[in-house]
Amino acid sequence: MAESCVDSDFKAEELTSFLDRKRRERWIESVEGIDFTHSSRRAWKTFNRLTGRCARPRQCPVTANAIAHELLANGRYAGASKARSLNVKWQCNALWTSPGVDGHLTSPFTSEELAHAIKLLKCGKAQEPDHIPPEFLKHLGCNCLSWLREFYSSCLNRVAIPKIWRKATVIAAPKPNKSMDDPRSYRPISLLCVPYKLLERLLLFRLEPVVDPQLPTQQGGFRSGRSTVQQVVKLTSDIEESYEGRRKAGLVFVDVTAAYDTVWHQGLAQKLLQTIPGRHLVRFIVNIISNRSFILKTSDGQCSRLRRLKNGVPQGSTLALMLFNIYISDIPDTVSTQYGYADDLALLFSTSVGVRWKRSFLWICKELLNTYLHGGSS
Repeated sequence: MAESCVDSDFKAEELTSFLDRKRRERWIESVEGIDFTHSSRRAWKTFNRLTGRCARPRQCPVTANAIAHELLANGRYAGASKARSLNVKWQCNALWTSPGVDGHLTSPFTSEELAHAIKLLKCGKAQEPDHIPPEFLKHLGCNCLSWLREFYSSCLNRVAIPKIWRKATVIAAPKPNKSMDDPRSYRPISLLCVPYKLLERLLLFRLEPVVDPQLPTQQGGFRSGRSTVQQVVKLTSDIEESYEGRRKAGLVFVDVTAAYDTVWHQGLAQKLLQTIPGRHLVRFIVNIISNRSFILKTSDGQCSRLRRLKNGVPQGSTLALMLFNIYISDIPDTVSTQYGYADDLALLFSTSVGVRWKRSFLWICKELLNTYLHGGSS
C-alpha cells in the first residue's frame, strides 16, 4: 500500500514537472514569435494578451433584453394563416404514421464515425455553456471514447439529450454600417456546448449522403463540392452569354431577413419527413431543436434573462445549415434563373424584348418568392 502511494506521488510530481516545462516552452515560443516588422497590429495583440492588457469593451447603447426581445420577435408569425398551419399539421400527422426506412440512419454510432467527427473539431473555440473545451474531447483515451460513443448512441435511441445541451449563450455582434442604437442591428452568434456540436456532426455524416442529392441544383450553400465562387462564376458566365446573344439581362438580389431565426419548426418537420426516410431520426432531430433557450450577452458584459425559443435554428450549429437548406428546398421555380447560397438568392432574367417587360418579369418573380418566404414556406 505504501509503495503504491509513493509511486502515485512520484507520477504526480513527474506530470506536474512536465506541464511546467511545456508552459515555459510555450511562453518562450510565444514571446519569440512576436514580430513587429510584418504585422505590428498582430504583434501588439499578442503582446497585450501575454501581459494581461486588453482594450476596454465598447459600451453597447442597447440593453441585452431589448436585443433578445427582437430575436424572439423574429420567430413569431403574427399574420400566419391558420388554415395553412392546420394543413401542415395534418400532413405531418399523415407522414408520421406512414412507413419509413431507418436502416443505418439510426444504428449505433461507430468508433470510426466518432474519431472522424472529433478530428474535425477546431481547437480554441468557445465552450459555453458547459465549459467543456474541444481540446478535452480531442485528448480522450480509449475508454472515455468508448463511453462517449455509447452515450451518443443512447441519446439517439432514447430520443433525448441532456438539458444543458438545449441552452445557448448568444453573443450580439453589431452589423457593419448599421446604427447600434437599433436592437435589430445585431447579429446573433450562438455558442453551443461542444459535445452537442459533436453529436450534430455525427448526424450530419449520416444525413449528407441522403439529403444532398434531393436538394435543388441552384442551391450551392454549405454543400460538399460547392462554394460561393462557383455560384458567382456561373452567374457571371450567364450574364456574359446574354450580352453576347444581344439580349438584355436583369438581376435582382434577395436577402432573407433573420433567415435562421424564422424557421418554423412544424414546417421544418414536414419537410424533414418528406426528405429523410427514417422516421426515428426525424423524431430525434425535431426533439433536439425544440424547447431551446438562450441567454444573450453584449460586448460590454450585459446579460439578458433566460429566453425560450419556439422557432428557428441556432446560428453556429453544425446541423442548422443543412436543416435550413431542407427548409427552403421547395422554393418555387420562376421564369428567371436562380442562384442560391443559403439565405442569399439572385434572380437573373434574360430577354430580347423591351426593358419594361424585363422589369415586369423580375417583379413577378420577386413577389412570388416574397409570398413563399412570408407565407408559403410556413
